[in-house]
Formats: sequence, C-alpha cells, structure tokens
Amino acid sequence: MISNENLDVRTITMGISLLDCIDSDSTVACQKIYDKITTNAKDLVKVGQQIEAEYGIPIANKRVTVAPISLIAATSQDHDYVKYAKTLDKAAKTLGIDFIGRYSALVQKGYQTGDRTLIASLPEALAETDFVCASVNVGSTRSGINMDVVAQMGQLVGTVGAERLGVQFGIVDLSLAPTAAAGDSVAEVLEEIGVAQVGTHGTTAALAMLNDAVKKGGIMACSHVSGLSGAFIPVSEDAGMIKAVNAGTLNISKLEAMTAVCSVGLDMIAIPGDTPKETISAMIADEAAIGMINNKTTAVRVIPAPGKKVGDTVEFGGLLGYAPVMAVNKAASTAMINRGGLIPAPIHSFKN
Repeated sequence: MISNENLDVRTITMGISLLDCIDSDSTVACQKIYDKITTNAKDLVKVGQQIEAEYGIPIANKRVTVAPISLIAATSQDHDYVKYAKTLDKAAKTLGIDFIGRYSALVQKGYQTGDRTLIASLPEALAETDFVCASVNVGSTRSGINMDVVAQMGQLVGTVGAERLGVQFGIVDLSLAPTAAAGDSVAEVLEEIGVAQVGTHGTTAALAMLNDAVKKGGIMACSHVSGLSGAFIPVSEDAGMIKAVNAGTLNISKLEAMTAVCSVGLDMIAIPGDTPKETISAMIADEAAIGMINNKTTAVRVIPAPGKKVGDTVEFGGLLGYAPVMAVNKAASTAMINRGGLIPAPIHSFKN
C-alpha cells in the first residue's frame, strides 16, 4: 500500500498549550513562547525520522499546533501581532519542522478584540515569515483503500511517537487529504466507486459512502479517532477535481451540495476577482446554514483572483497547487446580506 497506493502519514503533530506564556509585556510573552515550543518539541523531527526508518512508514510532515495566538496576544497592549508570528516562525526554523499551526485559529464564540487585531496583522505577518497556517492532522493519509490498515498505521505511529517524546498520545485523524500528485486524488476515488466524473449525479452519494467507510474503518482499528476523519474536497489540491471543473461536470453549486456530507466546506476554489463582496458573504452564509442544520464542520476558502476571469488558471504553488477560475452565480444577494443577522441554531427538541 505504501508504494502502490501512495499511503503515508500526512503529519505527526505535537499540541502545545501556550496559556502559561501570557504576559502583558509582548517581548516577554514571545520569549516564553519560543522557549516553550523549542523545549517541548526539540525531539519531534528526530522521533519522526526514527519511526520512518524503523517501520518503513513515510511521514510527510512534522508539525506543532499551539493555543490560538489571539488568546495569548490579547493581554498585551500591542496593536498588531506580527511579533508573535515572527516568534512562531523562528521556533519552527529552530526545530526544523514544517510549520506551526493555529496561528490563525479563531475558536472563541463571537468575535473578540484579539481576533480583530489578529486578522489585521495577517498580511504583514505572512509577508515577513515563512510559516504556513494550518490545522492539526495527527495521522492523515492519501489512500482510501483498506481503512483498517490505514487506521492501524496511524495508531502505531501516534503511540510510538508519543511514548518516545514523553507526552500523552492524543488522536488519529484519518482524513483523506489529496495533493496534485498522481494517485492522490479524492475525486478519482469517487470515480472508482462508479461515477463517470466527479460532479455528475451520484457524486454526493458516493462522497457520503466514502466518508462513512473512513470513519467506520477508523473506529474499528484505533483507540482514539478524532479530528475530521473524512474526505477533503479542495479543488486546487486535487487533480481529479480540476479535471472535472475543466470538463464542465463540476461547478460551485455541486460542490456546495457535496459539503453537506463531507468533512469540510467550499475549499480552495478560485473565483473571478471582480466577484462582489456580498456574493462571497452569501457563499459563507450558505455554508454556515449547512453546518448549523447538519451539526457539522463547514468553512469557505474561496480565492478571488484579481484580473482573472472564468476559465483562467491561478497558480498557488506547493501543496496548494493550481486552480481554474470557476463561475459564480450572477444574481445578486446584496439585499439579504445588507440586512445582517445570523444563522439561527436549530431546536433539537424537535428530534427528541
């Protein structure tokens, strides 16, 4: 499976709480953050490499995930958080890890002052550092075949890694995350199930069955299954998705329908640069409604491409790949969006 099915562990991740690094003096706080990360994760890369060598299991990334920086930095008087971003970047370089996650995670209910400052700091922070913001995946794979074996491999790597690092073993996330490389396409897995091309009728049902198999296979073989543990459907990172868009069988409306049964929402979709902000807000509202009503995770990661029109291509590079610019509905949603408000929570007592 490793050689023929592109099976690997996408990442081993150490989670580190930074709450004890809080300090009103941001310089002191940043030093505490750097010291804690580089001390706790000093052997992460070495242990990952040892496991790869001993068990013959490729581990694509070694990562650290931390408490959201907006929580830590909000106690200081700083008006931007670039200093904190540079601290995480420095720690990542010291450790030789791929990146530190959750710099951008906004996990509180509501929108706090720290979150506003964080968002305002992102452009400069991204320009001045090399790290990438990411979510945590303890053990993900690019193969959708024999989930029992995949789950057991994740369990083995997580257990051995935690023991050698002297930390508590957390969870295995079995998410199928595609890349642009041959054989790494979730879309092609759906086509193996029987749809001629992703986007045609039956695609949503095939995706639902794939997610069900991933979750059930993991539960049978792991002591701690968590994370999303399902199929991701980004456009730019999946060669099969890109092929379907170019063939005209996959559009944003179908992708939205698929998000009702997959692990994520609209993901890595390039749209024309002149798309009205109200239309993008309406996309977010649609996904919020799907997530709220179905009690699931959703998100919107659409990229307006300045100067690009439908059919053009946008290059992101690296794992993010490239994407064809997709058409959006031309009918306006301005009036609804300008009314403001929120997506109401469902009343669960109707189901009891």
